[in-house]
Amino acid sequence: MAERNLFKLLDIANDSEEHIQRLDANAIIKEVQENPSSVARKYCFDGSTRYPLLQAILLRAPFEVISLLLRSFPDAVKEKDNDYGRLALHTACEEGASLDVISLLLESWPDAIKVKDTNDRTPLHAACDNGVQFDTISLLLRAWPAAVKEKDRYSQSPLYLACNRGALDVISLLLRIWPDAIKEKAQNGEIPLHAACKYSSSFN
Repeated sequence: MAERNLFKLLDIANDSEEHIQRLDANAIIKEVQENPSSVARKYCFDGSTRYPLLQAILLRAPFEVISLLLRSFPDAVKEKDNDYGRLALHTACEEGASLDVISLLLESWPDAIKVKDTNDRTPLHAACDNGVQFDTISLLLRAWPAAVKEKDRYSQSPLYLACNRGALDVISLLLRIWPDAIKEKAQNGEIPLHAACKYSSSFN
């Protein structure tokens, strides 16, 4: 079955670079071009059921693969995973996807920027918590500037999370948009400065 062929090509663990490097982008593109309907089916990868688009993002597939999967089944961009209720955009931000991939996902469904996962995190939270590049943070903020004021279930703002992991340029950008974020307390009573000191953030 064609569906099984696509499943086999994407059924790779994303727990190490060695595994991820097994991804054969050319074979996936060829398979999808020959059997585009296989993209609209969910498969069980590592015990979780998801569309090929999300699996490809988890495997850090190149832009050409992501773009083809999205064109073949655009609705996949609106689907939440069954683990943490994350969209493809959340996952792309967590996995450090390229700016082109994140731009593509945003263009495909602009409202994705406002969707929260089961931990009440927006894609901006996901990006700030994973130390993504300045250009990606800037893109997300242009799409929805008010995202800087959103808090997750632990009352953590994007600035608080960025102070754990982010570079100085990201923190400066977040503060420029909402200066009062520096005063906002998380559920544990800490302000962003506490987070920066606690996790020994390197501002470089």
